[in-house]
Amino acid sequence: MAEEEEKYLGALLTKNNSARRMSLLLLERLKAKLTGWRSDMLSHAGRLVLVKAVLLSIPVFFMSVEIIPKGIIKQMESLIAKFFWRKTDQSRYLSLVSWARICQATDNGGLGVRQLQPFGDALFLKLVWEMMSGSNKVWVHICAGKYYHNLGFWRASNVIGTSPTWRHTVRMRDFFKENVKWQLAGGDKVQALSQPWYPNWQVCVQATWRERKITVADLFDFATNDWKREQMVALLGEEGTNQVTSSVKKPVQIQGMEDMLIWAHTRSGRYTVKDGYNVLVSNPQVQGVPWKYIWRWKNLIPKVRIFLWRLLANGLPLANNMHHRIHAISPRCARCQKENEYTMHCFFFFHGSRMVWFMGNLGIRVENLPMNFAEALEYLTQSMNEDAIRVFCYTLWELWLARNAVAFQQKNFDPVAICKKITAWVETNVQGETQRPYE
Repeated sequence: MAEEEEKYLGALLTKNNSARRMSLLLLERLKAKLTGWRSDMLSHAGRLVLVKAVLLSIPVFFMSVEIIPKGIIKQMESLIAKFFWRKTDQSRYLSLVSWARICQATDNGGLGVRQLQPFGDALFLKLVWEMMSGSNKVWVHICAGKYYHNLGFWRASNVIGTSPTWRHTVRMRDFFKENVKWQLAGGDKVQALSQPWYPNWQVCVQATWRERKITVADLFDFATNDWKREQMVALLGEEGTNQVTSSVKKPVQIQGMEDMLIWAHTRSGRYTVKDGYNVLVSNPQVQGVPWKYIWRWKNLIPKVRIFLWRLLANGLPLANNMHHRIHAISPRCARCQKENEYTMHCFFFFHGSRMVWFMGNLGIRVENLPMNFAEALEYLTQSMNEDAIRVFCYTLWELWLARNAVAFQQKNFDPVAICKKITAWVETNVQGETQRPYE
């Protein structure tokens, strides 16, 4: 007998309210891990690596066999978001980009961080796939004998006394109806009323035992190579029959080929957690922003790459952005005290920034740039080579550091000193020649 708190790979072996207790243990483990880290010693790029590689891997095994309560998931994501944005453990933090945005794909404006809820569902769906595809594993046979013996997986239902894991299995089962299909061979392995084999298939609750045994092969006349329409209408109805005849390939009896249940989103036909997660997560496309560029540009310093992402996501603590969130903060630029500090003013239209761009290695004139930063970025970099893009991005970074020195350390903004610093970096880090955007 297992002891009360005995575990296997971090999960409790006892089932007495184990999901709730184990979820609390995961939360404590996450807090303990964060306690030993100094976020003030890490850039956002460094914190992002720890979030993806360490923090989000802590609950993976448990989520593959149990369901974490939504309240615990929210607390875990809140702790991770605080670590990403907050400089010290005691300081307050302001999230300038929502966690939902951060969890979007990189080509769609996010950082590619996994959302725990859909990722847990994608892991759990792996178990559902094993049961649904008739895996020969021992635990699948045990579940079949306990929950859907003589009924079939798709006809099984929640009954009083079933475990929370099985109830969740039944809820998640419907996800596969729209995402799997049968690759028919002879059709003798597919039960017409008990397995989803055509679009909008539904379980026929009132089917008799004899009707449940009818296979797709029984509905097809191999001699004439056509469907038995009258029998299909009697069994599936007019609408179901029309869907079969218009969308399902006719069975073909070929020696060595068998009917196969396939996942519709991979070439192999097998369900994967990655593909399941991508289907579960909704990623509405963000138009007009060149997200793909900042991830495909080569040899960028990681912290500069994340800085560019924050720029495009309007996630920098510029005075104008901070004023919208905290009205006591002035929206005025700390350097000129005349204009509101929005993105284009800070990095291009402020007179000191203009001087840096014109005197610098790229010799850029900013007078005719678009007012939108994403459009300006695309316009300026479309004719640059790889080395010029690196210099361009590093110039933005140095302008940001100089801006912060004025705002928080009361230093003077010195365009000449900034250009010298950029030139020194170019001589050390850039081997080739930088192609100016107007050449």
